[in-house]
Amino acid sequence: MAEDFFDSLKQTITDTAEVVGKKTEDLVEIQKLRSRIRGAQRVIAQDYSKIGALIYQRFVDGEVVDEEVAVICEEIMESQNQVAGYKEKLAGRKGQNICPICGSLNPKSAAFCMQCGAQMPKEEPKEDDIFAAGPVSEDEQAEEAEQEVWDACTEEAEESADQDAEDEVQDVKADMEEAVSEEQDDISAEVETGEEKTE
Repeated sequence: MAEDFFDSLKQTITDTAEVVGKKTEDLVEIQKLRSRIRGAQRVIAQDYSKIGALIYQRFVDGEVVDEEVAVICEEIMESQNQVAGYKEKLAGRKGQNICPICGSLNPKSAAFCMQCGAQMPKEEPKEDDIFAAGPVSEDEQAEEAEQEVWDACTEEAEESADQDAEDEVQDVKADMEEAVSEEQDDISAEVETGEEKTE
């Protein structure tokens, strides 16, 4: 009788180990599939964005578009005007100029846009500003120019990297939470099944 109990227990442990191993393989495969789904969904979202950009450009170029599309395009134009206003304020606060061609921020001392290469408009200094600032040493000018170049180069890269990293973290977090929940459910079910077998 004791042998039957231990044989039954051994068989239950073996069966449970096999089930857990299978579940682990399934979990890994599920995660791979979810990752592929997310990748495909990102491509779809990018393609939708490209379609929207094409339609918007046609609207801007004067092509006739559907009334619903025209309303959305007008909303986009309003938003772009708001963005332009915010960029002007930002440039003013940071002591920078906005490129008239691509709209990127550049140091006031830049003769050409650091993004697209277009010639930057020259801003004539006000007479009051010239006398109020006083003399500036070459070292101070060099440090200021170096800081402006660094700020302009890193700002856009930081914004893009931050958004990409945040998206990836959210995806991984959601996957892990779902995987843990599923694994807990599976283990609970296996434990209940194992208890029924031993009884």
